[in-house]
Amino acid sequence: MKQAIIKNHSVIKAICCTIFLLAAISIKADEILIAGSNGCNYQVVLPDQMPHTILATTLSNAAGIMQDMFKANGWTNVALVKEAQAEKDKPGIYLGDTAAARAAGLDTGKMPVWTYAWKIKGQNIIIAGRDWAAAKKQDHRGETPCSHGTVKGLADFMREYCGTRFLTPVGMPGIEFLPVTNIVVPDNLQLRKEPMVASNCGGRPTTDITSIALNFFDNVTTEYFAHTHELVIRPDLYAEKHPEYFALVNGQRMAKGPHLCYSNKEVQDLIYQDILRSCDAGYPAFASMQADGFTPCQCDECKKMFDTGDWGEKLWLLNKKWADRLLKDRPGKAIIVGAYTVTEKPPQSFKKFPASLMVSTRSTEEALRQWDEWKVPGGFTAYLHAWGGYHLGGYTPVRTPLFSEKTVKLYEKYNIKGVGLDSPPATMWMLEGPAVYVYCRMFDDVKTNTALKLTEEYIQAAFGKAAPAMTKFYEELHHTLEAYSEVFGVDNGTFQGYKRANGRWGRYLTSGTKLRLIAFIYPPETLNLLESQLAQAGKTAGLSEKNNLRLALARREFDYVKSTARVVHMYNAYLTRQDKAAFDQLLNEMEKREKMILQWYDTSKDYYPEKYGKGIHLQKPISTNWAKYIGSQGHYNDHLLRNGGTYLAHPVPPFTWKIAEMRKAPMFEPKKLAAKKTSAPLSIGPEQWLDIPAVKMGPLSLGAEAPKQGTEFKAAYDSTSLYVRFEGKLPEGWVNPQEKKRDSDMIVNRESFSAVLAPDNNPARYYRFSGGVTNTAQYDARHGFIEDSIDPRFDQDDPSWNAEWKYEYSVAADSKSWSALMVIPFQSLGVTAPAAGTEWKVNFGRLHQVRPGLPVEESLWSSNPDTIAIGDRRAFGTLIFE
Repeated sequence: MKQAIIKNHSVIKAICCTIFLLAAISIKADEILIAGSNGCNYQVVLPDQMPHTILATTLSNAAGIMQDMFKANGWTNVALVKEAQAEKDKPGIYLGDTAAARAAGLDTGKMPVWTYAWKIKGQNIIIAGRDWAAAKKQDHRGETPCSHGTVKGLADFMREYCGTRFLTPVGMPGIEFLPVTNIVVPDNLQLRKEPMVASNCGGRPTTDITSIALNFFDNVTTEYFAHTHELVIRPDLYAEKHPEYFALVNGQRMAKGPHLCYSNKEVQDLIYQDILRSCDAGYPAFASMQADGFTPCQCDECKKMFDTGDWGEKLWLLNKKWADRLLKDRPGKAIIVGAYTVTEKPPQSFKKFPASLMVSTRSTEEALRQWDEWKVPGGFTAYLHAWGGYHLGGYTPVRTPLFSEKTVKLYEKYNIKGVGLDSPPATMWMLEGPAVYVYCRMFDDVKTNTALKLTEEYIQAAFGKAAPAMTKFYEELHHTLEAYSEVFGVDNGTFQGYKRANGRWGRYLTSGTKLRLIAFIYPPETLNLLESQLAQAGKTAGLSEKNNLRLALARREFDYVKSTARVVHMYNAYLTRQDKAAFDQLLNEMEKREKMILQWYDTSKDYYPEKYGKGIHLQKPISTNWAKYIGSQGHYNDHLLRNGGTYLAHPVPPFTWKIAEMRKAPMFEPKKLAAKKTSAPLSIGPEQWLDIPAVKMGPLSLGAEAPKQGTEFKAAYDSTSLYVRFEGKLPEGWVNPQEKKRDSDMIVNRESFSAVLAPDNNPARYYRFSGGVTNTAQYDARHGFIEDSIDPRFDQDDPSWNAEWKYEYSVAADSKSWSALMVIPFQSLGVTAPAAGTEWKVNFGRLHQVRPGLPVEESLWSSNPDTIAIGDRRAFGTLIFE
């Protein structure tokens, strides 16, 4: 009886399958029906085994998203099974390196990374791609890069045939299942697709289907992305035993790195051995790049290396030497050299590259065009600074769909094989959603996709019935952003830097002028228009839960941008009319903004108080169902309040102000100081200074508590030099610090006097002179003269600049005070002796520390209510030469 029942059940099942197939034929004779009004008879089938846990987990999770797609459209019975458990008489969507894929002739092991194939075999749909995991984890992150070719093939299939839109990485609200009544595919479906680029990432492995669908591919080509030489010749390994491995600069080895002595044969061999190690770990190539802010070694052997004085040429020839060896030692492997800073221009000593030598360059037409006369058979990769901390506006949008379209078309034109994203795409996933989506989707079909088509696709999928209002919102947002994206933006901007008439390179926008940028992009009329359109979208009836979540994230992001821009406008109004009324209006606006931002944070507990102290909180997600934030959860409340904290987006006033303290602070009045002219050189002793009035220093921040240890100084000049004499009180128990090397950063962070001088009256470019309480504690640096924003010395002290000047100190016999004298020749500053009435922008300061390990007290001559350091150019006073 039991056998009869099973037999009859099989007959019924066979009849049902026949009816289902007849239904498929009734749609079109040349199509296969996967799901329709009669249901779905398919199963989703996974390989029984995969070579790595990450590959198996990622594919299983992606297959689960396909199940969700079926359920969203009413087909709830689609099973997800391993191949061994698959029903043999039931068609399936076979994913990965299954027996069905191999029987269909698909050898995924021979496919390039991220490549996939679609194929019909009977009624089965085969989706299989290159699923490969690196044999070795990345040393610096402990993660395993992978190629998830099958997941990319599955995502593209779902988009093409199943109405699925992958909009935003991580989380189900980032995926939209558009309603479909039938899922059909051609019965001759056959496709093999190798992606336009083999990598498109910021270095962290990608495992969610949305990121993979959007072509954010792991870099499985090289183990590391950028500055690799310093990872090999590490100071912690070699500084003590082999200081000769590091660059000789001004007579001293830079034992802290990262700059190297490249003529050293052991340095060359250590780097080459690491190239072999990385290639043997399974990576096809090695990214070879010198350190940021490259500082050349000044030893005799480095000067003679390759018989050229051009350091870019030296490094190109050294890399070619390694590449020639690699061609013999590891055929098929390659070195990718970054055309970056000193190596940005092509080499002149050779124009034909070995196949083992590739080039990584900036993502601009100008940068790529200069290689037209060079033969580089290995090809190019590119690095892109499209988003992230390179941009001065802080947590604000920076790119438009037109920029994205143009960038990917440029990659296609020059056959770029991989892209390194130097920052994560977007800190605002909704306001920049269309721009990121266009960038990603252009890689799928660069010939026919357009910014307009993909922007419409994104808005319709993301906002449903609110799409008309959001279309107007994005049109206005992209219009106001276009000037930044095309003119001022990093990499592609036509006005990032320019050559002045005097031949000196200039930079228009810096952190010191970021408020100018924000005010320009977001004038009040633009903010009002964007607000009205976003509000209209929020009032739309009949929106889905996902639509509302995306609008909620857009609202949080826009409210942040709007409140930030409003503070900028109020600050400009205050600077225009520096009175109490304007000041109070500004502080009121800042308090309103602060209250709004703190609502987004969990203020009930401090984050990592032992490291950050109290008051640092983690951002709450936009919803418990969607872990999306402005930036990320790791961008603390302090970051958003200060509108910066990442790379070049330095916080600037008024966002650095503590509002409660500013309420009590006095109004700022710029200080002036007369420098008396003398007829003879001055010494450190007080006798020659008796008729020159002393000037007292106050607190670092105007209105703060006066320093406990008083400090004063005097200034004078003669026909050759500026003289500055300092004197500071010392408490009982004060400990004289240990000797410091010239230009040690410990000098400017311990007991010391400092002078900052801007002889051309431009506080954005100044010189700093500091001295401590030891014979060698002498520090000098330039600031603002490095105008390449990628250089780590940009907007920082550059102590590699050294001037001829005299410094001496003296501790009083009773140890209750110490004094110092700075003699700074005008010639060392590149200026002539000032005429009477000449004005310089200057400041003078002191750091006091009782003994190492105790807090440092900072005093300043000229300060603002918000001054945070002696280099704060807004606080500079004026030195007038009598």
